Amino acid sequence: MKSAGVNRMPLDSRLRGNDEMRDGMEMNDLMCSICARLSKGVGFAPMLHEWLMIGSVVLVGATIQSAAGFGFGVMVIPTLVYFGVDPAVAVMLGLLLVTPINLMTYLSTRKHVDHWHMLPYVILVLLVQPFGVWLLEQIKGLSQDQIKAFFGVMILVVLAIQWLLKIKPRDKVPTHWGITAFTASGLMGGMCGMHGPPLAIWMMGHTWSSQRIRGSMMFCFLVWAPFLIGNFYWKFPEHSFEAITRWPTILPVSLVGLWFGLLIGKRISRKVLRICVTIMLILVSIMAIFG
Repeated sequence: MKSAGVNRMPLDSRLRGNDEMRDGMEMNDLMCSICARLSKGVGFAPMLHEWLMIGSVVLVGATIQSAAGFGFGVMVIPTLVYFGVDPAVAVMLGLLLVTPINLMTYLSTRKHVDHWHMLPYVILVLLVQPFGVWLLEQIKGLSQDQIKAFFGVMILVVLAIQWLLKIKPRDKVPTHWGITAFTASGLMGGMCGMHGPPLAIWMMGHTWSSQRIRGSMMFCFLVWAPFLIGNFYWKFPEHSFEAITRWPTILPVSLVGLWFGLLIGKRISRKVLRICVTIMLILVSIMAIFG
């Protein structure tokens, strides 16, 4: 005769039921926590605010990079660091974000680029850049900020000399000017990540069209990109992986900026581009000195 009230359910079924009940309670607690955060605006609002601020700077930086040829890194990387992103992650993320911009801008201007003329100078930078890294390691008494400030002053001096001497663009710039500019670009890139300014000054010394100037700069950056990204990943694998996981969340904004920049770049004259580049160089120098 069966006893009333006795549970004849097998032991494994009862244990499985207890596990499911416990999982359900944990999921309920998690959903309650999320709802509480949403109702109070704790955690999510600051995260959204941070993304909007970073996204706005990325949008402007991508537009300037695509339209003028450089300027993305000097705007975006300090902003990422300001919002608490590790500097190593910020540099890698900047490289990942700017590479598609450089690629698309180059593809739209590549027919204006004299690749064989640029190639020796591009290789020169790759050869000099490791020496810049070595030099940085030797100057242990100076921080990167101090080195950036020094180069910022030098850029302003060069711009002042150009303005005082009324140096006009010419069809062909002497070879030693190019060697000097790209050597400086490699050293600055290795020591503090500032490749662009010497490159921009040298290119603006030519009577090239705005499309050729932008395309030539993009060609240089694209050739250097695999070496920069590979070297950085080798030195900072964990930071690089974190940057790769963040990259998809910001990439759409940079692509919108790329689209705006391409529209502006097609309509900008050489004279206007020269003014924009000069202003950007001055801003870069000021940020390097006082940032």
